[in-house]
Amino acid sequence: MLRRIPFEGIENFRDVGGYQAAYGPTEHGVFFRSGSLSEATDADLKIIEGLGVRSVLDLRSDDVKASYPDRTREIEGIAHYSFSVNGNGRLPKDREDMVDSYLEMLEEPRRARMILMGIAHVEKPLILHCVAGKDRTGVFSFLTLMANGVSFEDANADYLVSPVYLGGLRARTLAKNPDFPKCVMDPDALFMREVWKRFLERYGSLDSYLEDFLMMGEDDVRLLKNCLGVQERSCGAVLFDEEGRVLVERMQRGHFSFPKGHVEPFDKSPEDTARREILEETGLNLEILSPRTTSIEYSPYLGKAKRVTFYIGRSIGGEEKPQEEEVSSIHWLAPEDAWRCLTHDSDRYVLRWAVQEHSLLGKQ
Repeated sequence: MLRRIPFEGIENFRDVGGYQAAYGPTEHGVFFRSGSLSEATDADLKIIEGLGVRSVLDLRSDDVKASYPDRTREIEGIAHYSFSVNGNGRLPKDREDMVDSYLEMLEEPRRARMILMGIAHVEKPLILHCVAGKDRTGVFSFLTLMANGVSFEDANADYLVSPVYLGGLRARTLAKNPDFPKCVMDPDALFMREVWKRFLERYGSLDSYLEDFLMMGEDDVRLLKNCLGVQERSCGAVLFDEEGRVLVERMQRGHFSFPKGHVEPFDKSPEDTARREILEETGLNLEILSPRTTSIEYSPYLGKAKRVTFYIGRSIGGEEKPQEEEVSSIHWLAPEDAWRCLTHDSDRYVLRWAVQEHSLLGKQ
């Protein structure tokens, strides 16, 4: 797998896969970082489409986004997220001010939290980009790599390669502004070390920053720390009966949840995965009541990030029989009772969504 992917109009586009993390190498084809996508050619868009990109996170300022639209919006099936970085990528005066500007990006908790939560939770593969893909993108790519247990040396090396890939932007910038600060164009090998040193002096550790300053929950931090690992996809459903009760499983490991399971290569669609898994785990045939879905993301194991897509449905026959290997028992519960017995908050989120959707269907 190529780390740097060459394009006609896009500069500084690359994959952060292949770095040794806490769980083994970061996966290729999960997290791409890039400069602006506004200059993408039609051929570039085809390459991005071929990469299977599902999400684009744009860190540029609002005025730049309006003046230079992201061309990947022309690709069907990609979700776009617009985030505002504290400081809006301001131009530093000198090296010391540049260190300050990087720390400034991280010191407004609401904005920094939204960006890191986005990186953790959006559907992968994702592209994170700004204008050059070096500073705003560099800071949040660096933190993501560090969160995943990549060494400082490797995360710093990933940061330092950006100027090598920005020849076109460099030439255009210097032609317009010959006095453009050299430190911005060519940060030295010790620059990010100074940023990291002052970050640790201010926050103590990356965990303290994420948990105490940004107030990210335990499950969200765990997902961020594994979001560059193996990507698992599952599908399931919340089943309703005629009385409005929902089906809840008690799993062999003791927790309560909704039926779901892994997408297999032979499944023709996510809906087929959901139908197969409900039949395997409960013995019931699933009728999906709406094409609308919701998804949750979490990390079940070190080095794995899981995305589960849920439908709402009902049983249309079959013999209720728990799958002995995984399911201890099956229960039809009123939503308020299901709420109390579900083990994870993410499943409670799914239940709330399903009850609202089911109520709307009843009014149609």
